[in-house]
Amino acid sequence: MSDGMKRLEEDQQDYLELCERMGVRPRFKASGQPDCYGAHAAELQAKAQGGSYPVASPNAGPSTSAGHLKDFLSGYVRTNPLGLDALRMLKASQWHRLAEAELARRNGIVLEILPTELLADIAAGRIDAVAVVQGLQEARHGK
Repeated sequence: MSDGMKRLEEDQQDYLELCERMGVRPRFKASGQPDCYGAHAAELQAKAQGGSYPVASPNAGPSTSAGHLKDFLSGYVRTNPLGLDALRMLKASQWHRLAEAELARRNGIVLEILPTELLADIAAGRIDAVAVVQGLQEARHGK
């Protein structure tokens, strides 16, 4: 097993143990792996170290958001020393494009759990997913 894989397994185990100590449920990626580098992990680590974690609101200004990004990337680089070299190679347009692609992927993550026949019906326009979701919302709010 490579050093990187060992480090990842250790980070995942540390995250699961931290969640248990703090009495919270861990978060997992779509792959089923513990999300030991995500926002939840960073927040727990900050709390465990006695600090507060600056969560950027949707209306936060650039300095707050940039600080938030710096916190995430600092943790990433700390656990992935070669990661800084990879990050330095990204141009601004690549950051924008990659972030947009990741947002699109996250928005569609529920599609991963749908059976193939439902996906085919949605793709062919036989099911109006927007109408189904709207119906769920109306039923939930009693409208």
